[in-house]
Amino acid sequence: MEVEFSAADSFILPVYLQGRFRLVLIANITPVNDPPLLNISSTTVLRLARGTKKIINRELLHANDPDTSSKQLVFSVVDSGSGHLEHVKKSGISISSFTQQEIDNNEIVFVHHTTEADDAYLSLRVSDGIETSKVSKLRISAFPHYWRIHNNTGLILIHDTHSLITSFNLSFISNVPGGLETAKYYIIQEPQFGVVETETNSNMWKKALAFTSEDLRRHRVRYRHTGGRPTYDEFQFRTTLNGSATYTFRITFRKCSLVKAASESLQLRDRKQDLITQKQLEYKTEPITVSTMSILFVLNRIPKYGYLFLSNSKYRIGIEHSFTQEDVIAKNINYCLYHTSYSYVLDSFTYTVMAPGCKNITGNVTIEYFPSEETSSKVQVTLNRMQVQEGATVNIDSKHLNIISNLVTDLQFNITQRPHFGHLQVKEDARIRDNTDYFSLNELASNRLFYIHDDSETKYDSFHFLALSKSKYEDFQYTETFHIDIMLKNDNSPMRLIDKVFHVVVNSQKLLTGNDLKYSDADLDTKASDIVYTCRELPNGQLYSSKNSSLKVLEFSQKDLDDEGLLFKHSGPKYGKIKLWITDGHFNVDGILEVQASAPFVKINNNKKLITQRGKWAVISNQHLSVETNLFASDEDVLYEIVTKPAYGNIVTSQNLEEVKNFTQAQIKNGQVFYVHEESSNSVSADQVQLRIRCKDAINVTQLNIWMLPASYWDPLIVKNSRTLLVEESTSAVIDRSIIEVSQADDVPVSDIVYTIAEYPQNGYLSIVPGSSSDINETSSITSFTQALINENRLVYVQSRSNETKDRVIFNVTNSMVWLYGLILDIKIIPEHLYLGSNGLNVNEGGATTFTETQLFVRTDYYKLRVIEYIILQQPVYGWVESRGRNKKLNGFTHEELIAGKIQYKHDDSENLHDEIVIVGIADMKRSLPVVIPINVIPVNDQKPQLINNTGLTMWEGGMSVITNSMLATVDADYPSDTLRYQVLGCWWGNVSIISEPGTSLRFFTQELIDKGVVVFRHQNGSEAKFTFNVSDGLHSTEAYSFLIKTKPVVLELHERSTLHVFPLQKKLLTSDNLFSSVSDPTRTIYFKITSPPLLGRLLTRSDMKDNIFQVINRFTQTDINDGKIFYEHTHPFDDLYADDSFTFTVESHLAPSLIDQKFKIDISVSSGGLDAYINIPKINVDEGGITNIKLNLSGVVSFLENHAGLKSPIIHASIIMPSTHGQVYYQQSSNISIFTQQQLEAGLLYYQHDHSDSLQDNVYLSLYLIPGYIILCNVTIPIEINPINDQPFKLVTPAPHFTVVQGENHTVKSSELSTEDADTVSANIHYDIISGPLEGHLILLPELISVSHFSQEDIDQGRLVYVHDGLSLTDVFHLRVWDGKFRHDYTVLNIQVIPVSMNVSIGLPLYLQQGSNVVLFSRKQFVVETNANVDKIRYIIKDGPKHGLLYVKDTPATAFGQAELDNDDVMYMQTDMTTANDSVKIFAGLISGNTSVGEQVEVFIKVQPLMQIRNFTVVSGISNRLTVSILDATPLAKLTNSNPCYTIIRSPRYGQIRKIIRSSGETRNVVDVIVSSFTHEEVQSGLIYLVAKNVEVGWEGLQDELHFILAATIFQPAVGKLKIMIKSTLHGDIYSTMASPSDPAGREGGMYMASPNMTRDYFLIVSMVIGVIVLGVTVIVVIKCRTLGPDVNKEEQSIQPIPLPRPPDALMATPSPIKQHVHDGFASPLPAALPQCKVTPLSETHTRYPYGIEEHLDDWSSCDASDPSCPTRNNIMLRRNQYWV
Repeated sequence: MEVEFSAADSFILPVYLQGRFRLVLIANITPVNDPPLLNISSTTVLRLARGTKKIINRELLHANDPDTSSKQLVFSVVDSGSGHLEHVKKSGISISSFTQQEIDNNEIVFVHHTTEADDAYLSLRVSDGIETSKVSKLRISAFPHYWRIHNNTGLILIHDTHSLITSFNLSFISNVPGGLETAKYYIIQEPQFGVVETETNSNMWKKALAFTSEDLRRHRVRYRHTGGRPTYDEFQFRTTLNGSATYTFRITFRKCSLVKAASESLQLRDRKQDLITQKQLEYKTEPITVSTMSILFVLNRIPKYGYLFLSNSKYRIGIEHSFTQEDVIAKNINYCLYHTSYSYVLDSFTYTVMAPGCKNITGNVTIEYFPSEETSSKVQVTLNRMQVQEGATVNIDSKHLNIISNLVTDLQFNITQRPHFGHLQVKEDARIRDNTDYFSLNELASNRLFYIHDDSETKYDSFHFLALSKSKYEDFQYTETFHIDIMLKNDNSPMRLIDKVFHVVVNSQKLLTGNDLKYSDADLDTKASDIVYTCRELPNGQLYSSKNSSLKVLEFSQKDLDDEGLLFKHSGPKYGKIKLWITDGHFNVDGILEVQASAPFVKINNNKKLITQRGKWAVISNQHLSVETNLFASDEDVLYEIVTKPAYGNIVTSQNLEEVKNFTQAQIKNGQVFYVHEESSNSVSADQVQLRIRCKDAINVTQLNIWMLPASYWDPLIVKNSRTLLVEESTSAVIDRSIIEVSQADDVPVSDIVYTIAEYPQNGYLSIVPGSSSDINETSSITSFTQALINENRLVYVQSRSNETKDRVIFNVTNSMVWLYGLILDIKIIPEHLYLGSNGLNVNEGGATTFTETQLFVRTDYYKLRVIEYIILQQPVYGWVESRGRNKKLNGFTHEELIAGKIQYKHDDSENLHDEIVIVGIADMKRSLPVVIPINVIPVNDQKPQLINNTGLTMWEGGMSVITNSMLATVDADYPSDTLRYQVLGCWWGNVSIISEPGTSLRFFTQELIDKGVVVFRHQNGSEAKFTFNVSDGLHSTEAYSFLIKTKPVVLELHERSTLHVFPLQKKLLTSDNLFSSVSDPTRTIYFKITSPPLLGRLLTRSDMKDNIFQVINRFTQTDINDGKIFYEHTHPFDDLYADDSFTFTVESHLAPSLIDQKFKIDISVSSGGLDAYINIPKINVDEGGITNIKLNLSGVVSFLENHAGLKSPIIHASIIMPSTHGQVYYQQSSNISIFTQQQLEAGLLYYQHDHSDSLQDNVYLSLYLIPGYIILCNVTIPIEINPINDQPFKLVTPAPHFTVVQGENHTVKSSELSTEDADTVSANIHYDIISGPLEGHLILLPELISVSHFSQEDIDQGRLVYVHDGLSLTDVFHLRVWDGKFRHDYTVLNIQVIPVSMNVSIGLPLYLQQGSNVVLFSRKQFVVETNANVDKIRYIIKDGPKHGLLYVKDTPATAFGQAELDNDDVMYMQTDMTTANDSVKIFAGLISGNTSVGEQVEVFIKVQPLMQIRNFTVVSGISNRLTVSILDATPLAKLTNSNPCYTIIRSPRYGQIRKIIRSSGETRNVVDVIVSSFTHEEVQSGLIYLVAKNVEVGWEGLQDELHFILAATIFQPAVGKLKIMIKSTLHGDIYSTMASPSDPAGREGGMYMASPNMTRDYFLIVSMVIGVIVLGVTVIVVIKCRTLGPDVNKEEQSIQPIPLPRPPDALMATPSPIKQHVHDGFASPLPAALPQCKVTPLSETHTRYPYGIEEHLDDWSSCDASDPSCPTRNNIMLRRNQYWV
């Protein structure tokens, strides 16, 4: 409070009392306890559902007490009314008191009792601890609790997938706000095509018939589709919320499709690598979106010029490898070029993208690389278009293609796309690399690369290449296209297209047009004007120009015919053949135009029905009305007169649309004539018009039929059914209306809906089963059929190829009015074999990865949902397969475990990067073929590099030495050697470098470079060196190490230093024999440094070996000496005979102690050689035994000595240094003098006397020396030529000359038959003169071939003398005179015995013509000729035939040929009539020898050999034996003709029938079972053809039979074939056939034919069996007794045990073979006492061949213990070979 004092007017307050003063007054209050107040309004009601709970909040209960806190206000329940109260934290416990604070905190709940009344009161009172309020009542109002379905959306999913059912799909809501259901759902009707599953454990699902609302909220319920292709599925359920109501949950299946969301190309601009992003590769699914992890890409083709890899692991993605869309989104897929490209690169890869439930589609990603201008400029490329003649070969040289760059040393060109119309060839000397896909730059530069055109009619060709460097250290590639222009040539002859009779009126004329006569040429550049006709004979008329009818035409072109430029005028006979000669300018053919003259006529050519819509109009065209006439008339001249009008319409023209009475062909051709149907007659469907045709004088009548169809014919065709056809392999299936049905309105009959096959099935064919019983039950291949045929169940699909799982047929369907294109019939084939597929599995080293259906899947569609188990045949080597969570090695697992993701591969943490697992699958008791799952181990860098070698290096001081891996090596278990990098930390007294660049120091190098031997250490100086380093693998590094280098001193040695002898003023080569030095380090260069040069000459080096260019030097190397480059030249004037020179030098090498002041001596002397050049050596001739003088001029030597040696009048003597071989040298008459003076030599006083021997050459050897001192100057050799003298008589060494010759033949006279010898006369001078004879022949000399009367011995010795017999007598003789030109003549007689000509000719092998070819060459094999005459003289003359072809000799028709032409393959048979399978020709083979002619006539048969493979057929009597392609295989003919070859039986087997048996898939009935006279290749492939052998008596050797047939295809000639058949009995031990029986649909194999005795056939066999049983019983008892006494069998006893029989194929077993086989080591195991103990005994030991066509295995399946549970139970045990029952 504030206080202010005031005073009276007269009183002044003191200062301290003036103003306002603030004061505080304290009041003390004594409290009084107020009672709490609880006022509950009558309108306050607690409303809740029956039996539910509800929180009591502050709005319902609130007590007022100003002096008490809410915590102390306590409510007490006086009467709980229709329920009780609970605390929220203590549910289920009733309370009777609570506080206001708990009410404020919403902690008190009222629980209604369903048994109580709906309306009641809750009585309460509140107390503050002292006082209590009055009792108040809160009204409780309960209302019924209802639940209704809130969400029942169903599911939308795709086939073969699953989807969660959550509370968003299925839930209930009540009338209580915020009520949470706790219901249980019971499935009362399960889904038909799937199952409802609940999650029991983590990722473990189990089929369920009930689930809770909590499962729905926790996403633990799912629906999984299991089979079929329905459009929807559903299940019905009830809940605990409303037990009486039934609800339906529907699952709708949608066809999901993959949609490409992006497809940009990846562009690399001057960079090698980039990411594959969503711009290049993105797919989505519609209408259902699947996870990006489920969209899988499988590579079909990898890039050509680069590769794909993963970002982190750098793992390269190859063919059939896969990645997901998520990998693309996560930027995990990269593309990288193999090398840096210096050209534009267009690359791509193709893939198949797949997603669950979606149809797989293929696509590709394009990669473009653009080099920068700077990069492109580093390469110079020559790329010029090349021209080649059609069918020719041309060389590709460096003028057309070349790449030059400093970046590479050598290139290899890889062909990435081959030429389309030719191939490349590389010729390497005698070798040829044909159709090559690579070539080198060297091969290109050396002109060894050729392009060979394939002679096709193409104008352009090209090939793509990739040029790569051959060196691994050069990063280079270049891609480009090489273009080739083809210069076409005319190499095809004209071919006739239109071949028909030309009709003309007698003695009239008519245009000859291209519609009557037409030829064409396959050559592209041949025009119609280039095809020229020349008339060679016109028997009944003449051709004229249509523009000038008086101008005769004998030559015209095809263009003249097409332009109607020719007019034919008939005269003469009515029928004639105009002979034509047709040419295209290069080739020519003969042709005939048949001309038929007759009276004028006109006849209908086309008369197709006219179809129109009811009430509409239709155009009448040439297809409905057109005529053919022999009159010279135009379309205007052809008049149609309406005789009878159409009943339900009118014929009008477009001019005035009025009804007409006639019209012309020209109006029809121009589309001006219509039929208009009247709308009033819509119920009528047919009409007709009677017409009279007039064409000048010719008249005819015809009728135009008209169909009026309802408008529904023009409605779209509706596909009512299009389902997949299911067929078992090698069976047939009926295609009925439930499989495929196309319909229209009801007024369109199904017979009008026609299917035309647009794409034929690849693994079978369609066939029609005849409907009438009168047919022979033959089926036929078809091209079209109607819907009515399908509705009658007569259309059959026959499956023909094995190991296929699907097929399809594409139809075009029409009712002639509208078309439905591309209707697909999918065919699923139930194969006999189960195939699995696999993809690679990636796992981290030491880690584990889960198998999914991506890594292991079923390829065979039919078995995809039937595989139940997988068995591991081969365990991984570096890991194991285990179940997730269980560290236990598995030998197999189930399919459920696979799809649940429970199976994983665990790596053993080894350093192996590859592993594999071999697995088989089991489905319906069928075992799949093994599949290999490759495992790629992604290495983990968990190992440090380990230094294993550090030995140091010992090397020559100052040298360079290679560091090898034995000196320095590091290994890393995780990474290869190219990733182990050495870092040089420090280096002393040298440097580490690459061997190619020793001057460049390396800071880093890899272990790979060490392994390749390219790392060197170059020492500089000092005695020792070292470098320190560490090694890193990119993550781990080692500690620092030192590599020590020890050095050895380098030593120089001078080995050779001999005097060099030089002739004065000449050059002399200094060789290593004169001067040679070596160094201890052979890699160093040794230098010779001249310190004192020579005084009398100079040292030279030859710088060019070719031009002899010399230079003065004062320094050279030892290599120069070794290479012959160092010379000494004497240049100083020479004053004496001798002189000495020398030079002083020092030998040096790097870091080696030099050899100083070394002296090299040079001896300059005339004795050093070369003085003989100044002597003129004479040529001396002497007669045999004669004497001649020798004159030798020595003035040149004297002049040299006087001018250069300073000698005045030197005295020169000569002496003989070696005696002559065939004579003696002496002075005048004295033979004792051997020294001669210069004067004696120059005067010719020196003589040579020959020793009279028969020699032709000799030599005189002299030595010149200087007097006094006997200084040797030089040696001289004088040649002597000896003239021989005939001084010995000749001798005839053949006392009775004779020889034999065939009559009329030639004989070369040999020296053994006539020879004369003379020791001193050459054979050319021994002459023979013919005195008389021969009378029956003559002698000739080769090669002139002229008759002679004299000859020499040399002619005989050289085989030039030939006797030619040309007479009739069988003897001949001639007299000879022999002379050597000096001595007396000698005479002799040469007798000749003539042998008569003998010749025997017989027919040889037939001439086999391969089917598909029309030419074959004759050879000696067709003629067996035996003759003693010269076979080259044989002539072959055609006497008769061939009837269906021609005989050509050197491409010219001929009637005779010789033996030489036969041997040179010049004789050819060409078949012209391609409708026959054989031909023959009669040929006379003979020869004329002199006046004698011999020979015989033979007939050569020409047979067409079928283009197929035929093998012998062994069958079993009495059963059906399938004829397969392993016996008759016409696949080569089918592929070549693209047709279905047909076999026509011309001679059936004697002991059997050929039958066609078609059985229906999955049934026991046969669709067709008939005897056939022909069948097709496809039917053999399908296994429909059987040889049913008669049940006849067959001996042990069997019966032989044959099937003769004609094999024919569409475009080739037929061929006759023969199938050899061997019929065996079922009693034979080597025949146990399992021939397929058409009545066995399950196994598709026939019954088992066992060796059981035939009681009705052989009584003796019965007796033998009884005796055999008795003997066998005794044997069994003895064996059993022996086994019980002695169970151990020694080795000797084991050796005589019967060989264990191999296990038969599973198909022959009575029951399916179990997967686990039970094998015993012993042959006979003791049997349990419960079973009779018997043993299968071989009947004989002679049959060793296993009858089932597979190798024998030594597992004794027959010795299985029956008590063993693993043994299969056999109800009908199959007997093995050589066995019988006892």
